[in-house]
Amino acid sequence: MRAPREADVPFLHLIMADPEVMRFAATPPHPDYETTREWLLGHLGDRGTNEAFTIEEDGEIIGRIAARSTEIGFVIARSHWGRGLASEACRAFLAHRIEMGETVFEARVDPENLPSLSLLEKLGFSVVDLRVRAFRVGHRWADTLILRLEVNDRTLKGLVPDIEAPGAISAMTNDVGS
Repeated sequence: MRAPREADVPFLHLIMADPEVMRFAATPPHPDYETTREWLLGHLGDRGTNEAFTIEEDGEIIGRIAARSTEIGFVIARSHWGRGLASEACRAFLAHRIEMGETVFEARVDPENLPSLSLLEKLGFSVVDLRVRAFRVGHRWADTLILRLEVNDRTLKGLVPDIEAPGAISAMTNDVGS
């Protein structure tokens, strides 16, 4: 993973224009290159609680992962589905955010998006709310599930396996302020 660049637009557009990739997204497929460019430029330079990364595999751009405050979201090119790459990217991204001192994460997922729900539940997220007709995508209303992950020593071990010590999350959050 790396910081996004404007040069990523053509590659991300191929992903964001794919109707199957965007089937459960909060926005319709990007109709043109300029839509993807504006979308990406709106995220360049995000810092603090907002952060985005381009996901690469063997030098090829295959997706994006981002956080707005505590809410994370990700998208992976359809040609790379089912290979564990979204899970790998989410684990790395969450570990990074935990190192920055975050201990609570949320995700919003269409209830019909079973692969993403499964991935998030394997990472330790739990459903905390269902919002019916939460937003419109094109001409249809979409429901959304709110999932939450509260990082503690048990969940931390599953996300960042090389952390051994009990109380590691407490030590980590205390170190951030010093």
